Amino acid sequence: MLRAPVLSSVSLLLLVGSVASGQEAYPVKDIIPGPSHGAIQDITAEGRRAFFTVVDVDHGRELWKTDGTAAGTQLVRDIVPGNGSSSFFPMCATPGLVFFIANDPVVGWEPFRSDGSEAGTYPVGDLTPGTDMGSFGVTCAGGFAFFAQQLAGGRAELR
Repeated sequence: MLRAPVLSSVSLLLLVGSVASGQEAYPVKDIIPGPSHGAIQDITAEGRRAFFTVVDVDHGRELWKTDGTAAGTQLVRDIVPGNGSSSFFPMCATPGLVFFIANDPVVGWEPFRSDGSEAGTYPVGDLTPGTDMGSFGVTCAGGFAFFAQQLAGGRAELR
Protein backbone atom coordinates (compact mmCIF):
# COMPACT_ATOMS: atom_id res chain seq x y z
CA MET A 1 0.00 0.00 0.00
CA LEU A 2 1.39 3.38 -0.99
CA ARG A 3 1.34 5.95 1.79
CA ALA A 4 1.39 9.41 0.28
CA PRO A 5 3.35 12.04 2.20
CA VAL A 6 1.47 15.06 3.49
CA LEU A 7 2.52 18.07 1.46
CA SER A 8 1.69 21.70 1.99
CA SER A 9 1.74 22.44 -1.74
CA VAL A 10 1.48 20.75 -5.11
CA SER A 11 4.71 18.88 -5.79
CA LEU A 12 6.15 16.46 -8.31
CA LEU A 13 7.41 13.39 -6.49
CA LEU A 14 9.50 10.53 -7.78
CA LEU A 15 8.31 7.30 -6.14
CA VAL A 16 10.38 4.12 -5.98
CA GLY A 17 9.22 0.65 -4.99
CA SER A 18 9.89 -2.99 -5.74
CA VAL A 19 7.00 -5.36 -6.33
CA ALA A 20 9.37 -8.36 -6.42
CA SER A 21 10.71 -7.73 -2.92
CA GLY A 22 7.36 -6.66 -1.51
CA GLN A 23 8.81 -3.24 -0.74
CA GLU A 24 6.30 -0.42 -0.63
CA ALA A 25 6.79 2.57 -2.88
CA TYR A 26 8.23 5.59 -1.11
CA PRO A 27 8.87 9.19 -2.14
CA VAL A 28 12.46 9.76 -3.25
CA LYS A 29 12.63 13.46 -3.94
CA ASP A 30 10.37 16.43 -4.37
CA ILE A 31 11.71 17.38 -7.79
CA ILE A 32 9.55 20.44 -8.34
CA PRO A 33 8.63 21.79 -4.91
CA GLY A 34 5.83 24.25 -4.46
CA PRO A 35 2.91 25.05 -6.73
CA SER A 36 4.86 24.49 -9.98
CA HIS A 37 3.59 22.28 -12.77
CA GLY A 38 5.65 19.57 -14.40
CA ALA A 39 5.80 15.94 -15.48
CA ILE A 40 8.07 12.92 -15.20
CA GLN A 41 8.27 10.97 -18.48
CA ASP A 42 10.29 8.32 -20.33
CA ILE A 43 11.50 6.31 -17.33
CA THR A 44 14.22 3.88 -18.45
CA ALA A 45 16.12 1.47 -16.20
CA GLU A 46 19.90 1.09 -16.57
CA GLY A 47 21.55 -1.20 -14.05
CA ARG A 48 20.63 0.08 -10.58
CA ARG A 49 19.76 3.54 -11.91
CA ALA A 50 16.77 4.98 -13.70
CA PHE A 51 16.88 7.77 -16.24
CA PHE A 52 13.85 9.90 -17.01
CA THR A 53 12.84 13.28 -18.33
CA VAL A 54 11.31 16.05 -16.24
CA VAL A 55 9.40 18.99 -17.64
CA ASP A 56 9.68 22.07 -15.45
CA VAL A 57 9.54 25.85 -15.85
CA ASP A 58 13.28 26.31 -15.22
CA HIS A 59 14.71 23.74 -17.68
CA GLY A 60 11.97 22.64 -20.08
CA ARG A 61 12.11 18.88 -20.76
CA GLU A 62 15.54 17.54 -19.80
CA LEU A 63 17.33 14.36 -18.72
CA TRP A 64 17.42 13.34 -15.03
CA LYS A 65 18.65 10.25 -13.19
CA THR A 66 18.11 8.55 -9.86
CA ASP A 67 19.72 5.78 -7.85
CA GLY A 68 16.66 5.67 -5.58
CA THR A 69 17.98 8.24 -3.09
CA ALA A 70 17.26 11.95 -2.79
CA ALA A 71 20.96 12.82 -3.14
CA GLY A 72 21.27 10.60 -6.22
CA THR A 73 18.26 12.14 -7.99
CA GLN A 74 19.44 15.01 -10.14
CA LEU A 75 19.42 16.78 -13.48
CA VAL A 76 22.02 15.15 -15.75
CA ARG A 77 22.38 17.91 -18.34
CA ASP A 78 20.38 20.91 -19.46
CA ILE A 79 20.86 20.26 -23.20
CA VAL A 80 18.93 23.40 -24.13
CA PRO A 81 20.08 25.89 -21.47
CA GLY A 82 17.38 27.81 -19.64
CA ASN A 83 13.72 26.95 -19.94
CA GLY A 84 13.97 25.72 -23.55
CA SER A 85 13.17 22.04 -24.02
CA SER A 86 15.34 19.42 -25.71
CA SER A 87 12.14 17.47 -26.50
CA PHE A 88 13.31 13.90 -25.99
CA PHE A 89 12.21 10.83 -27.85
CA PRO A 90 12.12 7.46 -26.08
CA MET A 91 15.26 6.16 -24.40
CA CYS A 92 16.86 2.73 -24.28
CA ALA A 93 19.73 1.39 -22.16
CA THR A 94 22.87 -0.68 -22.60
CA PRO A 95 25.21 -1.50 -19.69
CA GLY A 96 26.41 1.86 -18.32
CA LEU A 97 24.70 4.06 -20.94
CA VAL A 98 21.34 5.35 -22.10
CA PHE A 99 20.60 6.47 -25.66
CA PHE A 100 17.91 8.87 -26.82
CA ILE A 101 17.02 11.40 -29.51
CA ALA A 102 17.05 15.07 -28.48
CA ASN A 103 17.01 18.51 -30.03
CA ASP A 104 20.26 20.39 -29.40
CA PRO A 105 20.29 24.04 -30.55
CA VAL A 106 23.74 23.56 -32.12
CA VAL A 107 23.40 20.19 -33.94
CA GLY A 108 19.59 19.89 -34.17
CA TRP A 109 17.78 16.55 -33.73
CA GLU A 110 20.40 13.89 -33.14
CA PRO A 111 20.99 10.65 -31.22
CA PHE A 112 22.58 11.23 -27.80
CA ARG A 113 24.24 9.00 -25.26
CA SER A 114 24.65 9.50 -21.53
CA ASP A 115 26.68 7.78 -18.84
CA GLY A 116 24.78 9.78 -16.20
CA SER A 117 27.24 12.67 -16.01
CA GLU A 118 26.94 16.09 -17.62
CA ALA A 119 30.25 15.65 -19.49
CA GLY A 120 29.25 12.14 -20.59
CA THR A 121 25.97 13.30 -22.18
CA TYR A 122 26.47 14.35 -25.79
CA PRO A 123 25.42 13.66 -29.40
CA VAL A 124 26.60 10.33 -30.83
CA GLY A 125 27.26 12.03 -34.17
CA ASP A 126 25.83 14.50 -36.64
CA LEU A 127 23.64 12.04 -38.54
CA THR A 128 21.39 14.80 -39.91
CA PRO A 129 23.58 17.76 -40.97
CA GLY A 130 22.18 21.13 -39.96
CA THR A 131 19.47 21.68 -37.41
CA ASP A 132 16.57 20.07 -39.30
CA MET A 133 14.74 17.23 -37.63
CA GLY A 134 15.70 13.82 -38.89
CA SER A 135 13.30 10.93 -38.54
CA PHE A 136 14.87 8.58 -36.00
CA GLY A 137 14.08 5.49 -34.04
CA VAL A 138 16.29 3.96 -31.33
CA THR A 139 16.36 0.55 -29.69
CA CYS A 140 18.91 -1.30 -27.57
CA ALA A 141 19.64 -5.01 -27.72
CA GLY A 142 22.62 -7.21 -26.89
CA GLY A 143 24.63 -4.31 -25.49
CA PHE A 144 24.26 -2.24 -28.67
CA ALA A 145 22.18 0.82 -29.54
CA PHE A 146 20.60 0.82 -32.99
CA PHE A 147 19.44 4.00 -34.68
CA ALA A 148 17.05 3.86 -37.62
CA GLN A 149 16.99 6.98 -39.74
CA GLN A 150 14.62 7.96 -42.52
CA LEU A 151 16.56 9.79 -45.23
CA ALA A 152 15.45 12.08 -48.03
CA GLY A 153 13.90 10.25 -50.94
CA GLY A 154 12.37 7.61 -48.66
CA ARG A 155 15.60 5.71 -48.03
CA ALA A 156 16.21 4.28 -44.58
CA GLU A 157 19.46 3.45 -42.79
CA LEU A 158 20.24 1.48 -39.67
CA ARG A 159 23.26 2.82 -37.80
